[in-house]
Amino acid sequence: FLELIKTALSLDHIGFHQAKYYLLMSDLFIETRGIDDAIETIDEAISLDPSNMGIFGIKIKLLMMDNKSDEAIALVSQLYDKKLIIKKDYSKSVSFLYFVKADKTKDPVERMKLINKSFKEIEPIIDLYPEDSGILNNLTVLYGHLGRKEDAIRTGEKLISLNPSDGNYFDSYGEILMLFGEYDKAIAKFERALKLEPKGWFAFQTYLKMGNCYEKLLQLDKAEENYLKGKMLTEKMHPLKREMYSYKANEKLDGLRKLREEL
Repeated sequence: FLELIKTALSLDHIGFHQAKYYLLMSDLFIETRGIDDAIETIDEAISLDPSNMGIFGIKIKLLMMDNKSDEAIALVSQLYDKKLIIKKDYSKSVSFLYFVKADKTKDPVERMKLINKSFKEIEPIIDLYPEDSGILNNLTVLYGHLGRKEDAIRTGEKLISLNPSDGNYFDSYGEILMLFGEYDKAIAKFERALKLEPKGWFAFQTYLKMGNCYEKLLQLDKAEENYLKGKMLTEKMHPLKREMYSYKANEKLDGLRKLREEL
């Protein structure tokens, strides 16, 4: 397949066409050579089609997946400074990237600093776009991690009322209910998320979170069942994502095994 892409590049000299070929090559390199080569190839695509925001979006995702949130934030800032994206998209993206970095930070003090940074980025646009689902989704999660239960529930209810067929948003709301110890209500939201989108990109996380709720309720067989379903989905992922997320499923199963031994 790589040779076919190289042949196409040698025959088609139109810039934005070549950019598409480099995108295909980047996707191939993720599986065969690793993320560094994939990002270098994305940079080739950007040089050929520098106004294509979709290509920049792919690079930002790759940087995020490679634990390079700071580089991703710097790239979003460059796009905003060059007036290639508007303030709303800048704030949503940077807020999300800070939260992703927080989610991977084990030190609790540093983690809360990053969560507060995430909220600070999105706060100025909350009232400007009161029904923007992306903003509401970010806010639901942020309010939850900041311990603002009433705000989290109010925002989560608004989010799913505006998007009654979007499983991802039910998953986000369920996560917040789980954070506040409302495990039965959280399970109901997770089940709704999976019913709406059983093959959604988020489904593996939903199963892991639902397993966590059952574990907290000491329904250990159901917890294991959901952890295993989550693990099975991670094994079907793109290699880069599989490496990034499979440890979560194994961590949950190890914790459950230790709990069984203690009981």
